[in-house]
Amino acid sequence: YANEHRDEAIKAGLKMAGFEVDPAEVTPVYWSTRLKQEKLDEVAGTMAELGFLKEKPDFSKAIMQ
Repeated sequence: YANEHRDEAIKAGLKMAGFEVDPAEVTPVYWSTRLKQEKLDEVAGTMAELGFLKEKPDFSKAIMQ
């Protein structure tokens, strides 16, 4: 859905993240349909451990199946 309605998806993502950015300024995005929650959790955990993130994000509201 997001790949077919990019403007709508970008606006929703900016709102969820609390960013006040003009959607036109966002780099074009492609959302993979092959992502696995386990892999995202693993990468996010590593990023948090390395200090790139304050804490591991909760993807439960971001991943749609």
